[in-house]
Amino acid sequence: MMYRVGICDDSPIICSYIEQCVMDKAREENIQIETEAWESGESLLKDFQNKYYVDILFLDIELLSMSGIEVAEFVRRQMNDYDMQIIYISGKESYAFPLIKTQPLDFLIKPLSEEKIAEAFLLACKLLGRKEEKFEYTVGRDICRVSMDDIYYFNSIGRIIQIKMRDGVKEFYGQLKDVYNRLPGSFYMIHQSYIVNSKYIYRYSYDSIELKNGEVLTISRTYRNAMRQRLFQNGDM
Repeated sequence: MMYRVGICDDSPIICSYIEQCVMDKAREENIQIETEAWESGESLLKDFQNKYYVDILFLDIELLSMSGIEVAEFVRRQMNDYDMQIIYISGKESYAFPLIKTQPLDFLIKPLSEEKIAEAFLLACKLLGRKEEKFEYTVGRDICRVSMDDIYYFNSIGRIIQIKMRDGVKEFYGQLKDVYNRLPGSFYMIHQSYIVNSKYIYRYSYDSIELKNGEVLTISRTYRNAMRQRLFQNGDM
Protein backbone atom coordinates (compact mmCIF):
# COMPACT_ATOMS: atom_id res chain seq x y z
CA MET A 1 0.00 0.00 0.00
CA MET A 2 1.25 3.46 -0.86
CA TYR A 3 0.82 6.39 1.54
CA ARG A 4 0.59 10.04 0.64
CA VAL A 5 2.45 12.21 3.14
CA GLY A 6 1.75 15.94 3.35
CA ILE A 7 3.84 18.57 5.13
CA CYS A 8 2.59 22.06 5.90
CA ASP A 9 4.95 24.58 7.51
CA ASP A 10 5.70 28.20 6.62
CA SER A 11 9.42 27.39 6.72
CA PRO A 12 10.65 25.68 3.53
CA ILE A 13 13.70 24.49 5.47
CA ILE A 14 11.52 22.62 7.97
CA CYS A 15 9.38 21.21 5.15
CA SER A 16 12.49 19.87 3.42
CA TYR A 17 13.87 18.46 6.67
CA ILE A 18 10.67 16.56 7.50
CA GLU A 19 10.35 15.32 3.93
CA GLN A 20 13.90 13.97 3.94
CA CYS A 21 13.44 12.27 7.33
CA VAL A 22 10.23 10.60 6.17
CA MET A 23 11.73 9.51 2.85
CA ASP A 24 14.77 8.04 4.60
CA LYS A 25 12.63 6.06 7.05
CA ALA A 26 10.24 4.91 4.30
CA ARG A 27 13.19 3.64 2.25
CA GLU A 28 14.63 1.89 5.28
CA GLU A 29 11.31 0.18 6.09
CA ASN A 30 10.40 -0.51 2.45
CA ILE A 31 7.26 1.66 2.62
CA GLN A 32 5.94 3.25 -0.57
CA ILE A 33 5.18 6.95 -0.22
CA GLU A 34 4.51 10.13 -2.15
CA THR A 35 5.23 13.49 -0.51
CA GLU A 36 3.87 17.00 -1.01
CA ALA A 37 4.63 20.20 0.89
CA TRP A 38 2.78 23.48 1.44
CA GLU A 39 3.90 26.71 3.11
CA SER A 40 0.44 27.98 4.11
CA GLY A 41 -2.85 26.59 5.35
CA GLU A 42 -4.70 28.35 2.54
CA SER A 43 -2.70 26.67 -0.23
CA LEU A 44 -3.11 23.30 1.48
CA LEU A 45 -6.89 23.61 1.78
CA LYS A 46 -7.15 24.85 -1.80
CA ASP A 47 -5.60 21.59 -2.98
CA PHE A 48 -7.79 19.56 -0.61
CA GLN A 49 -10.89 21.27 -2.01
CA ASN A 50 -9.63 20.35 -5.49
CA LYS A 51 -9.75 16.68 -4.39
CA TYR A 52 -6.09 16.22 -3.48
CA TYR A 53 -5.76 14.08 -0.37
CA VAL A 54 -3.07 12.79 1.96
CA ASP A 55 -3.00 9.86 4.37
CA ILE A 56 -0.53 11.46 6.80
CA LEU A 57 -0.18 15.20 7.46
CA PHE A 58 2.65 16.91 9.36
CA LEU A 59 0.98 20.21 10.24
CA ASP A 60 2.57 23.30 11.81
CA ILE A 61 0.24 25.00 14.29
CA GLU A 62 1.76 28.49 14.02
CA LEU A 63 1.13 29.16 10.34
CA LEU A 64 1.15 32.85 9.39
CA SER A 65 -2.52 33.62 8.67
CA MET A 66 -4.56 30.43 9.00
CA SER A 67 -3.47 28.30 11.94
CA GLY A 68 -2.82 24.58 11.75
CA ILE A 69 -5.70 23.98 14.18
CA GLU A 70 -8.07 25.78 11.79
CA VAL A 71 -6.79 23.61 8.94
CA ALA A 72 -7.35 20.44 10.99
CA GLU A 73 -10.86 21.54 12.01
CA PHE A 74 -11.71 22.02 8.33
CA VAL A 75 -10.39 18.54 7.51
CA ARG A 76 -12.41 16.92 10.29
CA ARG A 77 -15.65 18.91 10.14
CA GLN A 78 -16.01 20.20 6.58
CA MET A 79 -14.30 17.37 4.70
CA ASN A 80 -15.57 14.78 7.20
CA ASP A 81 -12.18 13.09 7.05
CA TYR A 82 -11.33 11.24 10.25
CA ASP A 83 -8.93 8.79 8.60
CA MET A 84 -6.15 11.27 7.91
CA GLN A 85 -3.37 10.91 10.49
CA ILE A 86 -2.51 14.44 11.64
CA ILE A 87 0.83 15.07 13.35
CA TYR A 88 1.09 18.58 14.76
CA ILE A 89 4.40 20.40 14.97
CA SER A 90 4.92 23.51 17.09
CA GLY A 91 7.39 25.63 18.98
CA LYS A 92 5.01 25.82 21.96
CA GLU A 93 3.48 23.27 24.32
CA SER A 94 0.30 25.14 25.37
CA TYR A 95 -2.23 23.73 22.90
CA ALA A 96 -3.54 20.64 24.69
CA PHE A 97 -7.28 21.36 24.78
CA PRO A 98 -7.80 22.74 21.23
CA LEU A 99 -5.85 19.80 19.79
CA ILE A 100 -8.07 17.14 21.36
CA LYS A 101 -11.04 18.21 19.25
CA THR A 102 -9.17 17.50 16.00
CA GLN A 103 -7.97 14.04 17.09
CA PRO A 104 -4.29 14.32 16.20
CA LEU A 105 -1.98 11.31 16.18
CA ASP A 106 0.97 13.11 17.75
CA PHE A 107 2.40 16.49 18.79
CA LEU A 108 6.04 17.23 18.03
CA ILE A 109 7.88 20.15 19.64
CA LYS A 110 10.44 22.19 17.69
CA PRO A 111 13.34 21.87 17.25
CA LEU A 112 12.43 18.64 15.52
CA SER A 113 14.52 15.49 15.65
CA GLU A 114 14.83 12.85 12.96
CA GLU A 115 14.03 10.17 15.54
CA LYS A 116 10.71 11.75 16.60
CA ILE A 117 9.62 12.40 13.01
CA ALA A 118 10.39 8.80 12.02
CA GLU A 119 8.61 7.45 15.11
CA ALA A 120 5.43 9.43 14.36
CA PHE A 121 5.54 8.46 10.67
CA LEU A 122 5.85 4.74 11.44
CA LEU A 123 3.02 4.89 13.97
CA ALA A 124 0.77 6.56 11.38
CA CYS A 125 1.61 3.85 8.83
CA LYS A 126 0.92 1.17 11.42
CA LEU A 127 -2.50 2.58 12.27
CA LEU A 128 -3.40 3.02 8.61
CA GLY A 129 -2.21 -0.51 7.87
CA ARG A 130 -4.42 -1.98 10.58
CA LYS A 131 -7.45 -0.70 8.74
CA GLU A 132 -6.42 -2.37 5.51
CA GLU A 133 -8.71 -5.09 4.19
CA LYS A 134 -8.27 -6.89 0.90
CA PHE A 135 -10.76 -7.49 -1.88
CA GLU A 136 -10.00 -10.72 -3.73
CA TYR A 137 -10.97 -11.51 -7.32
CA THR A 138 -9.80 -13.80 -10.11
CA VAL A 139 -8.48 -13.05 -13.57
CA GLY A 140 -8.11 -16.27 -15.50
CA ARG A 141 -6.28 -18.62 -13.14
CA ASP A 142 -4.74 -15.81 -11.12
CA ILE A 143 -6.03 -14.73 -7.72
CA CYS A 144 -5.65 -10.96 -7.31
CA ARG A 145 -5.98 -8.85 -4.16
CA VAL A 146 -6.35 -5.10 -3.77
CA SER A 147 -6.69 -2.94 -0.68
CA MET A 148 -10.33 -2.02 -0.07
CA ASP A 149 -9.05 1.25 1.33
CA ASP A 150 -7.78 2.18 -2.16
CA ILE A 151 -11.09 1.48 -3.95
CA TYR A 152 -13.22 4.47 -4.96
CA TYR A 153 -16.04 2.39 -6.43
CA PHE A 154 -17.04 -0.68 -8.45
CA ASN A 155 -18.65 -0.23 -11.84
CA SER A 156 -20.33 -2.98 -13.88
CA ILE A 157 -20.41 -2.91 -17.68
CA GLY A 158 -22.20 -6.03 -18.79
CA ARG A 159 -20.29 -8.95 -17.27
CA ILE A 160 -17.17 -6.85 -16.70
CA ILE A 161 -16.59 -5.39 -13.23
CA GLN A 162 -14.29 -2.39 -13.08
CA ILE A 163 -12.58 -1.46 -9.81
CA LYS A 164 -11.87 2.27 -9.88
CA MET A 165 -8.89 2.83 -7.56
CA ARG A 166 -6.58 5.57 -6.39
CA ASP A 167 -3.87 4.35 -8.76
CA GLY A 168 -5.86 3.11 -11.76
CA VAL A 169 -8.51 0.65 -12.89
CA LYS A 170 -8.70 -3.14 -12.49
CA GLU A 171 -11.11 -5.42 -14.36
CA PHE A 172 -12.54 -8.89 -13.91
CA TYR A 173 -15.64 -10.87 -14.87
CA GLY A 174 -18.44 -11.15 -12.33
CA GLN A 175 -21.80 -9.96 -11.02
CA LEU A 176 -22.04 -6.72 -9.08
CA LYS A 177 -24.50 -8.16 -6.52
CA ASP A 178 -22.05 -10.96 -5.75
CA VAL A 179 -19.34 -8.36 -5.22
CA TYR A 180 -21.62 -6.35 -2.91
CA ASN A 181 -22.28 -9.38 -0.71
CA ARG A 182 -18.54 -9.72 -0.08
CA LEU A 183 -17.93 -6.10 0.95
CA PRO A 184 -17.97 -4.47 4.40
CA GLY A 185 -20.70 -2.05 5.43
CA SER A 186 -18.66 0.99 4.37
CA PHE A 187 -19.54 0.22 0.71
CA TYR A 188 -22.92 1.45 -0.55
CA MET A 189 -24.85 0.22 -3.56
CA ILE A 190 -26.27 3.34 -5.20
CA HIS A 191 -27.21 1.99 -8.63
CA GLN A 192 -27.43 -1.39 -10.37
CA SER A 193 -24.07 -0.44 -11.92
CA TYR A 194 -22.29 1.23 -8.97
CA ILE A 195 -21.01 0.36 -5.50
CA VAL A 196 -19.16 3.20 -3.79
CA ASN A 197 -16.71 3.34 -0.90
CA SER A 198 -18.25 5.77 1.61
CA LYS A 199 -14.75 6.88 2.63
CA TYR A 200 -14.45 8.78 -0.66
CA ILE A 201 -17.86 10.47 -0.69
CA TYR A 202 -17.17 14.21 -0.79
CA ARG A 203 -20.66 15.62 -1.34
CA TYR A 204 -24.13 14.06 -1.31
CA SER A 205 -27.37 15.16 -2.95
CA TYR A 206 -30.67 13.33 -3.35
CA ASP A 207 -29.90 11.89 -6.79
CA SER A 208 -26.09 11.92 -6.99
CA ILE A 209 -22.85 11.82 -5.06
CA GLU A 210 -19.54 13.51 -5.73
CA LEU A 211 -16.39 11.58 -4.84
CA LYS A 212 -13.16 13.04 -3.53
CA ASN A 213 -11.54 12.42 -6.92
CA GLY A 214 -14.11 14.73 -8.56
CA GLU A 215 -16.26 12.07 -10.22
CA VAL A 216 -20.05 12.39 -9.92
CA LEU A 217 -22.16 9.22 -9.84
CA THR A 218 -25.94 8.93 -10.15
CA ILE A 219 -28.02 7.42 -7.36
CA SER A 220 -30.84 5.51 -9.00
CA ARG A 221 -34.40 5.98 -7.76
CA THR A 222 -34.44 2.45 -6.33
CA TYR A 223 -31.59 3.20 -3.91
CA ARG A 224 -32.22 6.84 -2.94
CA ASN A 225 -34.15 6.31 0.30
CA ALA A 226 -31.89 3.48 1.46
CA MET A 227 -28.82 5.56 0.65
CA ARG A 228 -30.12 8.53 2.62
CA GLN A 229 -30.93 6.35 5.63
CA ARG A 230 -27.50 4.69 5.62
CA LEU A 231 -25.66 7.99 5.38
CA PHE A 232 -27.72 9.36 8.25
CA GLN A 233 -27.27 6.26 10.44
CA ASN A 234 -23.51 6.19 9.86
CA GLY A 235 -23.06 9.90 10.54
CA ASP A 236 -21.96 10.72 6.97
CA MET A 237 -24.60 13.44 6.55
